[in-house]
Amino acid sequence: MGNSPSKKQPPVIAQCSAPAYCVKSVGSRHIVLAGGGGAAKTGVANKIETLLLSFDRLDCAHLPTNQNGVAMKAHLASAVTTDPYATMNMDVVCLGMPEYGRYLLAAGHDQYCDIYESKGFALSNNSGREEGGRSLLTLNFEHIARIQTDEKTGGSYQKTVRFDRSLMGQPRRLVTGGADGCIRVWDVDAIYHKDSSSTLRPMLKLSAHNGDVDDLDVSLDGRTIVSIGHDARVYLWAVSDGKRLMELPVLPDIGKEFRVRSIRFTALGSVNVIFVAAYNQIRRSSKSISYLALWAFNRDRCVCKPVVVREACRETISTLAVSECGNFTAIGTLSGSVGIFDTHEMKALYMARETHGIFVTGIEFLPHRTVDFLPLRDRDASRQRVAFPGVASEYRTAIVSLSADQTVQFHAKTVRFDRSLMGQPRRLVTGGADGCIRVWDVDAIYHKDSSSTLRPMLKLSAHNGDVDDLDVSLDGRTIVSIGHDARVYLWAVSDGKRLMELPVLPDIGKEFRVRSIRFTALGSVNVIFVAAYNQIRRSSKSISYLALWAFNRDRCVCKPVVVREACRETISTLAVSECGNFTAIGTLSGSVGIFDTHEMKALYMARETHGIFVTGIEFLPHRTVDFLPLRDRDASRQRVAFPGVASEYRTAIVSLSADQTVQFHAVPFSRRSSFTLFMLKLSIVTAFIYYLIWFLCGTTTHITNVH
Repeated sequence: MGNSPSKKQPPVIAQCSAPAYCVKSVGSRHIVLAGGGGAAKTGVANKIETLLLSFDRLDCAHLPTNQNGVAMKAHLASAVTTDPYATMNMDVVCLGMPEYGRYLLAAGHDQYCDIYESKGFALSNNSGREEGGRSLLTLNFEHIARIQTDEKTGGSYQKTVRFDRSLMGQPRRLVTGGADGCIRVWDVDAIYHKDSSSTLRPMLKLSAHNGDVDDLDVSLDGRTIVSIGHDARVYLWAVSDGKRLMELPVLPDIGKEFRVRSIRFTALGSVNVIFVAAYNQIRRSSKSISYLALWAFNRDRCVCKPVVVREACRETISTLAVSECGNFTAIGTLSGSVGIFDTHEMKALYMARETHGIFVTGIEFLPHRTVDFLPLRDRDASRQRVAFPGVASEYRTAIVSLSADQTVQFHAKTVRFDRSLMGQPRRLVTGGADGCIRVWDVDAIYHKDSSSTLRPMLKLSAHNGDVDDLDVSLDGRTIVSIGHDARVYLWAVSDGKRLMELPVLPDIGKEFRVRSIRFTALGSVNVIFVAAYNQIRRSSKSISYLALWAFNRDRCVCKPVVVREACRETISTLAVSECGNFTAIGTLSGSVGIFDTHEMKALYMARETHGIFVTGIEFLPHRTVDFLPLRDRDASRQRVAFPGVASEYRTAIVSLSADQTVQFHAVPFSRRSSFTLFMLKLSIVTAFIYYLIWFLCGTTTHITNVH
């Protein structure tokens, strides 16, 4: 698909019975659609529908298929009637762990926000022809509460709604924006236990804008709200006290002729809060143009700066979404186009021009994995939690788009590499003690006659002394090499030309040299690689650094993106995960560490876990790709993904050492259990203190009575 318009029409996975304006991914198998015809008696239903996403063989002849030839469809599993209101804005959040199927749904119905709850998975009773009478796994949402979220006199209307997701499985706040220009922050627990006869008041009410609040979002740490008003102003607010932190400045690159259409926080960054903003022209014209900008907000210094600003398309953006990992951004347009972008550089990865017949109303990213329980076994009442491939597991990223043309479409960006080259290595690159780099033709090696002598395709006199390490970029165009002469060079694979020498890092100076280097799968315009730095002169106080570099081949410029201290030891080996998001090191002292590549922040460190220096590190796969068994009357072998050995973890590695041991190391996913454990411990300590006070008071009373 690349960054050019998609040639093949994206598959329509569902047809809506009524106009739908909202789409949300719920868990790992379902999407929720909402919309309707409103209060007008036109015969158009007002519904919230739950659809089950599946790959199956039912009616394969006329259904669109994924890249493996498996038919994909969104099956209607259940529906809730919302008469007389059409749902125009919606958000969904998980209650507890996702495998339990408990969710809260907030739907905007005129001046009200209606709250629905699903209390677990259920089987639908489908007896219609469409599903062949099958019972489908569904989530049955039930109405539990209603709150008034707008108080404008005449034309009161809730425009937008978002849950606070700072505590996984424990939504604490609901934030709404309305036509009266006010932002209201609600206590979710109070809504959940609200009496039907009582009137609930918001925890916080902010007079935010002159006119409608068009859009808002809550940061992932739950501390900051960003809001967009019909007055073309964008503000950042503190959730704790409602203080207005700052106004988003005008982008100097595009000027005042553009305004923010939509905005979303990302999971990127730790020191700064990173968010994406979509810009449209204020005055519409026949030559429309829109931009995407990546912003970094530093809360401590109250400073907001643009990181990347790039033209998105020559159309007007209607909707925006950011993936859970933060690495991908998706847009829909008024012309019916759908696009996916790399958030880090805002480069288009996928664009389907006018794929819908009319404007796109919603976009949602699909999950890469499904979390569930294993079946109960004899003599074992425990339910083990396990991860299976999700509906997007075969793709780099995947989304569904919703339009006023009443269709739901599936869009995906395949893995970065060209599939015509996957599994077909073309070159082998070696470096030796003679200081030379040699590039060999793999096909010639494979078919080499035992009596013949093979010559390299390319021989480069690279270094004075040994070639200590080298790597080849994922596009196969660039080699980076490290010599015993402490030089690091970048080379063109095509002709062996030396492109440049890696400059000295100003942050650490000439006292350090590169020990190892690895290219990553990050970046699209630039080639991104990781370098590990050790001290040239060893000392008792060792220190090492990790640096993330960006190399622009066209301009032949290489700049450091992140430089951070790795550990107080000497690095012996380096590895980067296939996705590029994680970096691992081993040290001469036997320690093993895992880092977030984007910020080089330590996620895991096992100090001196090996008895002697670490000789190798390797990342483990999240999935296993295999063939389905052959079926009767079907000789095709369908390719399918199963959970890999690292599927239960955020990332996992094995380390090898000269102590002749192989160890397993992993970074777990963030879970609510740690918070629950903390609250349990706090409760025990509190109970103990109360008991101690009661005991001491009782003893004092007894002594007084004796005297």
